[in-house]
Amino acid sequence: MVDPGMAAYGFMNGSAPGGKHYYSADRFAAFYREFLQRDWQGQVEVIPTSPAASMAELERFHTKDYLAG
Repeated sequence: MVDPGMAAYGFMNGSAPGGKHYYSADRFAAFYREFLQRDWQGQVEVIPTSPAASMAELERFHTKDYLAG
């Protein structure tokens, strides 16, 4: 899956240097530039990101306390 909308996904904290998460908007941008430069879009099926999950869907995997945090 490759979609620029993925750059909006990320974490506030992580294990990378500086407390950042390894998957960040900066990292996606670098990947996406390279993806386009290598003309890989013609070699894969590009699938746009899915719509945001509903609260009911999120509650299937996370506690209400976690979601409220």
